[in-house]
Amino acid sequence: MAGERIIPNGQVGLEPNLTRKKPSTMIMRRLLDQRGPFAIRDMAPGSPTTDAKTIFTQQWFSETTPEDRTIDRMVKTQLRLLFGISSFAELQTIAAEDPEKREERSNDWYRRIGKQYGIEGDVPVIKDQVKHYATTADKVIEYLQQNVLNGQAARTEITNEILHTSNPLELTLMMFDTEHYSKRARFEAKRKLALMVLAATVEQVHQSIDPVEKLKEFDDFLNRRVWRPGKIGEAETVHILSTHDPETFECKTVEFIDQETAREKEKTRNAREELVTTLGRRYFTYHGEAIPVYITTRPKNPETKILKMLRKDTDNPSVAVEDDLGIMGVFDTVAHVDAFQEVLQKGLVEEGFLGGIRDVSDTLEGGEYLNGNAGSSTKTRMRKGLIDFPEHTIEVILHTHQTYLDYYKSHDVGHDEFITKRLYSTGVVDLLFPSNLFDEHGIYAIDHQSAQEKRIEQIRSQLSW
Repeated sequence: MAGERIIPNGQVGLEPNLTRKKPSTMIMRRLLDQRGPFAIRDMAPGSPTTDAKTIFTQQWFSETTPEDRTIDRMVKTQLRLLFGISSFAELQTIAAEDPEKREERSNDWYRRIGKQYGIEGDVPVIKDQVKHYATTADKVIEYLQQNVLNGQAARTEITNEILHTSNPLELTLMMFDTEHYSKRARFEAKRKLALMVLAATVEQVHQSIDPVEKLKEFDDFLNRRVWRPGKIGEAETVHILSTHDPETFECKTVEFIDQETAREKEKTRNAREELVTTLGRRYFTYHGEAIPVYITTRPKNPETKILKMLRKDTDNPSVAVEDDLGIMGVFDTVAHVDAFQEVLQKGLVEEGFLGGIRDVSDTLEGGEYLNGNAGSSTKTRMRKGLIDFPEHTIEVILHTHQTYLDYYKSHDVGHDEFITKRLYSTGVVDLLFPSNLFDEHGIYAIDHQSAQEKRIEQIRSQLSW
């Protein structure tokens, strides 16, 4: 239901999902919130309209919490010490420094960043790593632009000067430079800095984990203990014709068809009621029976982890993301799912592990999927659990063909749809792309409710891959 709030010009407007909520416990969310005390304003700290004791404007001081004021003092002290200044007005002097002195100051910042995040090497090495953090920050924004806000490209494009800058010192100076940078550019500089900090935190926590290497180790385990002996990479190609509800795309039936029928069906199928899916399947043996399964493995990339930290309102990557890798299996029947789970556990025991799978949820044959995450559908059907290894955790998701197709295509359940919903419902989209249609302190001319509805309509528009 839409929330009614007073817009700064005194008019009453509808601003769905954007009304002021309980303050975030995540420092980066508080610093980025354009409806909070740390928002980028038209005038930067140090200007005549800014309270000299705070990094936010006087008009907001009465609305701040004790935590806000503590964060204010911490950030103000940190910046003052790093810049060697006593007031923000002195930033103008630093911005006018000659190139040699600016580079010296910049290198000092890089060395401090290297020490903070355990980056071994000289300044050029640290610069390369920080540039990697900046690339990850840009990828977070690009992901939202392409997968959630597609159709809003002209409104959300990153300012070139921000996009092409990875130097934390320069981004910080841009954030406070009202003479040369617009409010939008200054917000984007702050947003990039915040996402770079989160990227560095993710890398620091998970730096001992090489996802590609861990996936290879798990593939080797499957080859040793699970798959039927044969040539690595050898797979059976199958084609599945599924029928779907024309309104909800819920999967009704599945049947296997040969390659020629699949080619013909691709030309003649009803786009809203039929779908042809091609899968490559491997086999495992259970009590002498060869059972087929389509299996995929994937690492979780840094930008996914950052978005999850923002969704779950935590500065700690380990709290937000337990699993570093994921495996998904698709089976003919629930009985085959049970068989695979038993073979998998047996293989773990044979490898010297305890063989347990924790945090199990099972809705393959009914019931509600209740994971507590905003935006996730209770209609999702799957079996899910976590396997712990000494240095990493693997998420295991198991499906039948019908639940797999529902997971990607059915309304309210489909993967793309629930990703969109949860990024909106947790406030992440508006945090990183604050709308100025309902708030004078917003940045982008986006109606987020309309954008969300259009994106979901687009996802539901046709039954195809």
